[in-house]
Amino acid sequence: VLETFRLLSEMRLAMQAIREVVPEIPIVAQMAFDSDHHTGDGAGPERVGRLLLDWGADVIGASCVEGPPELYEVVSKMVGFDVPIIALPIAGYPRRVDDRLGYLATPEFFQTYARRFFKVGVRIVGGCCGTNPEHIRSISAAARMVGGGRSRLKVVPSTDSDLVTPAREEVPLSARSALAAKV
Repeated sequence: VLETFRLLSEMRLAMQAIREVVPEIPIVAQMAFDSDHHTGDGAGPERVGRLLLDWGADVIGASCVEGPPELYEVVSKMVGFDVPIIALPIAGYPRRVDDRLGYLATPEFFQTYARRFFKVGVRIVGGCCGTNPEHIRSISAAARMVGGGRSRLKVVPSTDSDLVTPAREEVPLSARSALAAKV
């Protein structure tokens, strides 16, 4: 899962790196869009969707940066591609209310937008910054309301070689740092 990339060049490098190491693993590629519905390098949702598919993404979409209304506008333009679409909006930007900083997008607000996401064809809806288990429960309830079900991706079994990490020489605690030596 690659999420909250603002620049297409960085997303492309990340996808290439993954494909070099584990070519068969599914990739979920999510870009971050600003309020003008463009990435940091100026690409709109349709161009982003096409490029992510060309680079081998199995699921495409957007995450973070903007709240549900803005992300809805973005991902609804990606639905025409023949892959699952994912949307993970933030709960809005934090606001100061009575000397407390918090997110104003309520779980009920998320539920309303989750229904809209599902109705337009987005297959995976979640939350990013500022969301909590109540937001996710509201999204789940929205999925049930619109008759949502489970989507399946091809599962690629891992091999023992995927789990092997290069051997490292064990450094004694006292040699790691001055603080470690005192410990």
